[in-house]
Amino acid sequence: MSESDSRIASFWEWFESNHTTLEDIVSEKDPSKTEFFVQQLDEHILSFGRLKWSVANPSENHFILTISPNNDRDLLRITATIIQNAPSIPNWRFYDAIQPDGKLEITLYDSDMNVQAVNAKEWEFLLEPSDNDLFNLIIKVVDTEHLDEDTEMVAVDLILSSLLGERYKIERIEELEIIDTFEDADLPYAKPIQSLLDSIA
Repeated sequence: MSESDSRIASFWEWFESNHTTLEDIVSEKDPSKTEFFVQQLDEHILSFGRLKWSVANPSENHFILTISPNNDRDLLRITATIIQNAPSIPNWRFYDAIQPDGKLEITLYDSDMNVQAVNAKEWEFLLEPSDNDLFNLIIKVVDTEHLDEDTEMVAVDLILSSLLGERYKIERIEELEIIDTFEDADLPYAKPIQSLLDSIA
């Protein structure tokens, strides 16, 4: 067994032993151990690389662990391998990338740790075919003047993951450009951001 295989097996062994406690934490039945288990999850998951993770409880007795490759195509192979080795645990689902939820209104923290709201319903895009069935994506953003440049980029990325899912975004978009307005020649080809998935699929 390789070192990576051993780490994966160790992580899932730990997870199986502790998933009921995680359920109590996420469903807020016992939040007292939150800090300890966040640290434990960090130690296990970050040992594979610069990954992100989240645990959710979208409905009663329904729990989700997502291990995200952090927008990295190489790390996606790692998260896929981790999730492929996940055990079968009642009431749990496991994902190797952030799943689409269709949300166009989000909140996020800016560089000063202030909460900022973003509404992408009026955004538009252009797609330019690239090599290997990939696309270059140009997005015209609206009402993002209150965001600094880095926060704006994070917001765009979150919206793309919401519409496409992180895996599909990584696999289909090669380059991303954010603009404030289209050139006149591009205006007839601009489409509403809501139709992005249909345009790429």
